[in-house]
Amino acid sequence: MKRKSVPEIDHQGKEIAEVYPYPLPEIYGTSADYALTANGVSIPFTTYTKDYDYASFSVTAGQVTYELTLLDDAEISTYTISPVKLNITPIITGNKMTFIVDRDEYLIIRVNNREKRVVLAADPGETNVPSVTEQGVFHVTSDPYGVVPAIDQTEVQVRTAEIQQALDDASQYGTSHGDGAQGIVYIPAGTYFISNLVIKSNTAIYLEPGSLLISTSNMSDLKEYWFKDSVGKPVTWWISTAYESTNIKIYGRGTIDGNGEALSENGMINNLLVPIATSAFSLDGITIRNASAWAITTIRSKALNFVNLKMFNSLNMGENDGIDVCESQQVVVRNAIGIGLDDPFSTKAWKETTDIASGKVCWPGDPEPVHDVLFEDCIAWTICYGFKIGQGVMQNQENITFRNCVVYDAAVGFGIHHKYGTAEAKHITFENMEIEHISYMNDDNSAWMTMFIVNGNQLGIGPITDVNVKNIKVYEKGRGSAKIQGTKGAPITNVMFQNIYMPGQEKAAKSLADMNFLIRDFNSGVMILPEEEVE
Repeated sequence: MKRKSVPEIDHQGKEIAEVYPYPLPEIYGTSADYALTANGVSIPFTTYTKDYDYASFSVTAGQVTYELTLLDDAEISTYTISPVKLNITPIITGNKMTFIVDRDEYLIIRVNNREKRVVLAADPGETNVPSVTEQGVFHVTSDPYGVVPAIDQTEVQVRTAEIQQALDDASQYGTSHGDGAQGIVYIPAGTYFISNLVIKSNTAIYLEPGSLLISTSNMSDLKEYWFKDSVGKPVTWWISTAYESTNIKIYGRGTIDGNGEALSENGMINNLLVPIATSAFSLDGITIRNASAWAITTIRSKALNFVNLKMFNSLNMGENDGIDVCESQQVVVRNAIGIGLDDPFSTKAWKETTDIASGKVCWPGDPEPVHDVLFEDCIAWTICYGFKIGQGVMQNQENITFRNCVVYDAAVGFGIHHKYGTAEAKHITFENMEIEHISYMNDDNSAWMTMFIVNGNQLGIGPITDVNVKNIKVYEKGRGSAKIQGTKGAPITNVMFQNIYMPGQEKAAKSLADMNFLIRDFNSGVMILPEEEVE
């Protein structure tokens, strides 16, 4: 990759990061509201929804000086920069805002109380970029595949078949070489409208910056996998793994776009990426956007790792969860930003008769628990829950941790919504979390935290136990009450709170009332430990 800026030492002796802008895919428009430079390098700004535009790029280790410009020349009078904990203080000059950040960060900025925010997604610099000439790299636009990028939806099936052949060849290469080898499918910059793909074992997909895999919006080009009862539409697994596969990686700085709004208008919705019945799966640096159903849905899989993940969905389309960890184990989601109407980060477990598991293509094997899951260094912006366990708890969910995460805005900051099923949710940890805004309402919930149990669809009830909530900074508590609400036959037990700082308070809360837990039923063993100095 060509270097775009030269590292140097500033007057404070700190290294200045190199900046690598990502080319804007041809079918995306440039923001009419904002412009951005990073260390003097112009960064393409993508126009997106009425709620936000975004800019994505990579930076190496070192400081980044940003200059954000309002293109209508309006003077900047008010602003917020999130995460608040970074304590970023800009210099304002007319319609320009200048500020310094010490490393790669994902930021959400609001200027002059405008409805349309700014999302800056600075990834860490790429590593292990494959050479197109090295052995085991299958370049899709080269022979024998000859894939032709296009900005319209022509030759979709031909293009898909060519990319699928490259995937199959890469799998065969990796498998034949053994010892964890992977064949690498190289997707260069360009726009590729495609239908369904299946990734087999020992395969890596490298998406070059500026590359765009985008779903066709034609139902006839896509395979129906299941039918979502709540919206009355068929669903496709757009890109999925082969059953019993292993050693799969998707990496680079490209984009996977579900084209969800157009597809939904044509009568179908899509799960964009479905690691199903797989193991040792990883994703690094990819932008996932415009899903019309749960974007990333892990199913009955283990040893999954998602890092440097951007999930840019609409705040105006339902059922567009970011990543739902379903019946999977040993999952890590780290350094991620999730934006969408529905829950960006959640875990769920179902029965074999649930619509998602029993469609035209049933989930393989038997139902499995969710356990050993970590969400760390994540940012959520949603109209629902920022971070959630549930609603499905039809199999046990345990040893799930949410750590060092920020809720930019939500209806509920984080919580456990045990709505469907009789299994347990246990050994759950929320620590080092910050709740910046609670502006929305979801099913009569508007609170920084909720834990509650209901008998949804008469599918039974199950308990919540052993919950640790520690080192929480709440800037807005919400318009409603926080809940610890068990039910007869399914209580909430053994909940520990420590260092919960409510809005405007310098001292940690000493009672449930202090924490706005005004709804409390069928619970026991709730403890509030003494304030402890945070390292």
